Amino acid sequence: MQEAFVAQAKRSGGRTVMVGSLEPDQRSPEHEEQVRFWWQRPDSIREERDAPSDEGSWTGHATLAIRVGATWWSFSPRAGAMTNAGDEHHSNGAGEQFLAMLDPSELIGLLDFTISGRGERAGRPVLLVSCRPRPRDRRGFDGFALHHLGAAAHEYVIEVDGEHGILLRVEARFDGQAMQVTEALQIAFDMPLDPELFRFTPPPGEELHRTGAVGRFRHGIPVHEAVAAAPFTVHTLADPPADWELTATLQAGSPRPLEHASVGLHYRSRDATAQLNIHQMAAATAEDYSLPEGEDVERAGLSMRVRRRTDTWPQAQLSMTVDDTLIVMNSDTLTADDLIRIATRLKPASADPPQV
Repeated sequence: MQEAFVAQAKRSGGRTVMVGSLEPDQRSPEHEEQVRFWWQRPDSIREERDAPSDEGSWTGHATLAIRVGATWWSFSPRAGAMTNAGDEHHSNGAGEQFLAMLDPSELIGLLDFTISGRGERAGRPVLLVSCRPRPRDRRGFDGFALHHLGAAAHEYVIEVDGEHGILLRVEARFDGQAMQVTEALQIAFDMPLDPELFRFTPPPGEELHRTGAVGRFRHGIPVHEAVAAAPFTVHTLADPPADWELTATLQAGSPRPLEHASVGLHYRSRDATAQLNIHQMAAATAEDYSLPEGEDVERAGLSMRVRRRTDTWPQAQLSMTVDDTLIVMNSDTLTADDLIRIATRLKPASADPPQV
């Protein structure tokens, strides 16, 4: 899948930069899950996924998602109970993967089809079809119709229900190898569905949260307000250049859905020739910012991890822990040595408003 993603980016004229750190035994190269899905025309959907083995499951899927018209509700162990309360600006993709199989009409203009035989899937007679993507424009735009079936595949081997024309199995292949398979284990048509399937009730003890809740994320606020709200020590530059402007952002954090509090300080020169980002969070809740490709540096009694900018790496980066705070800096314009010097000149910021 990664190779297909990179190949698609190259075809579109783009360049990809992917960063990650993963121990070989942490994650299997293959992932499998079972999903139960109900669809009542025109716009009622229920999707249940098996609970992940841990709350940080890489799939990010909700354990339960319900959508009726423009309104959706969801629950997952990590995010808790959520809803958009009808706000169409906030979507969660409930049902989109399977609607692409239940209504595959968008695929007709995107693929060339070759029928290769007949078979059976989930107790249903099927046509076996090999599909090749038709040439597209340089951007590779396909309206996301192929995205849920396996983006950027060289070939799709599909099984089409002989009576209803829906897809009961899709195998997306890249360089002759399967990279994503979606198949029906059981399926039934035209059955009466209990209306309760499309009503959402939070699990006991869970509070229903609305997406985009006001107050958790604040941008462009005074630094002292971010300092007062942060549950850790916030550090700022002791002597920034006179022509640098500062913008502060605050993520206040939330236990459900889980979001750790953080503060971002964004410095930028007025002529836009220099910029610096400083991201801070409580060291006890910080994710892994060890910069595995970096080097260890000791300066002014501080232990830092630094990654230098190169022809293939676009940023200078630095991470360090100071007392209760993890501090991560990056810049597209400054050097790693600049970041080291700046790190030694950070100071705890005050929660008091500036004197006028």
